[in-house]
Amino acid sequence: MRGSVAAIAAAALIGAGLAVTPATPAAAAPAQGVYPRDLPALSSEAPADAVSADPEAAGDFAPLADAASAESSYDPDTSEVADRSEFTTTYDNTNGTQTITQSTEPMNVEDEDGNWQPIEVDLTDGDEGRAETDQHPLSPSFAEDAGDPDLLQVAVDDHTASLGLVQPADDSEVEVDGSTAEYADIAPNTDLA
Repeated sequence: MRGSVAAIAAAALIGAGLAVTPATPAAAAPAQGVYPRDLPALSSEAPADAVSADPEAAGDFAPLADAASAESSYDPDTSEVADRSEFTTTYDNTNGTQTITQSTEPMNVEDEDGNWQPIEVDLTDGDEGRAETDQHPLSPSFAEDAGDPDLLQVAVDDHTASLGLVQPADDSEVEVDGSTAEYADIAPNTDLA
């Protein structure tokens, strides 16, 4: 409604011989730049209250220097585990010091009682003929033969994932040696380990 009233008023003014020109904003003043070389140089004098004397070290750092040059007191035969977490193991050494081993990959896994135990990677015979580890965060297991679609299976919490071969050799049975599971002759001149 308001737009049509304005159009009618403009038409009436034009009909009366009056020109209608829209209002234009005033032109902005051109921006004036400053050339950096035209600026005066800043004073480089030091403030009067600046400290000129070198501070003296008040501490005795000799024990730290001695400790840094000393050999580790960790001994796998005598140091005892004091604490574990997923990524660290802390040992109490015989001289009263502690040694912490740390990794970006998991070192320990929680058992059923909530205690941290070292990860085991050696494979043993498990359920349904699968080779598996007892203490590992991924609970990996390997099928009894290469024809199983769940050749390699991992599990975290209640989630599992499996890998299998597209053209498996059903007669290739798993051979376990420590942490290695090997399937011989899954294809011509091809073993899988």
